[in-house]
Amino acid sequence: SSSGSSNTITELCCRAMRFPHVWVRTASARLIGHVLSDSRILKSAGARTTANEDDDAGDEDDSQNDSSGKQDSKMLSMLGRASSSALATDQLLTSALGQQIAKNLMFTTLHATADAKFRAETVRRLGNLARKPAPKGSASFKVLTLVGEKKDQGWVVRRRCIFQLFGAISSKLDPSETAEYLEQSILPPLYLATEGHSDTNEELKSLAQQVLELIQKCVGDEKFALAFAKVRSVFKARRDERSRKRKQEKVINPQEAARQKRLKSQRKMKSKKRKQALAKAIRKGDLPVSMN
Repeated sequence: SSSGSSNTITELCCRAMRFPHVWVRTASARLIGHVLSDSRILKSAGARTTANEDDDAGDEDDSQNDSSGKQDSKMLSMLGRASSSALATDQLLTSALGQQIAKNLMFTTLHATADAKFRAETVRRLGNLARKPAPKGSASFKVLTLVGEKKDQGWVVRRRCIFQLFGAISSKLDPSETAEYLEQSILPPLYLATEGHSDTNEELKSLAQQVLELIQKCVGDEKFALAFAKVRSVFKARRDERSRKRKQEKVINPQEAARQKRLKSQRKMKSKKRKQALAKAIRKGDLPVSMN
């Protein structure tokens, strides 16, 4: 049956989005896009709303539409979770894959039979992923493709996609619902990107600022200012607490503080030597990477 084949495709897509190969994930993400664009799924996903608005619909039809809507809602939720999980692996993220995942998440988040619980779960997961730190060392260098074009780093693709999703979701949802997600999920990663956090770059900083301005227009100045002030105070309190603990450590345990200082100095020296070695290899053409 068509229902059985849809379920089979859904399960295969969800498993393929966890397969450790970028080509498989990209093909699966595109297949998910085709599944979501199926007009029959769109029709059945909205069947409950249509049935509820039709006063002349029979009880039996309402029951069938409700069952169909729940089934499609479950399928859309599965595809949405699988898509968001693929954003967690920076090494396998490309711009093409990230763009397709963003499109899929837009559909599943905004059209999954208006399931506010699933939307909240998705936004929370995206917020956590956006705050995932960038890799360090050689993994943070930009990679060149075989034709010499720069390949965007996975963590940049991840955050770019999530920031764009935050803007799109905020512009589509009711302002009161968007305001519920601001303090815990949406604003923290955007705040870190715009306040000169070490794990950001100019592209992400500019994008985050644009998204913040869009969200402010959507929810209103008062709600936005209140949520943004709370987020800022939380991060300031955390920084102050870490600073206080470091100062206490120097007084309570000076030997441990001295040891940590030596380790930090050694890490800096190793990092400097590693970067020099990589830069030398790049100049000689031994590595297809760029430090720019």
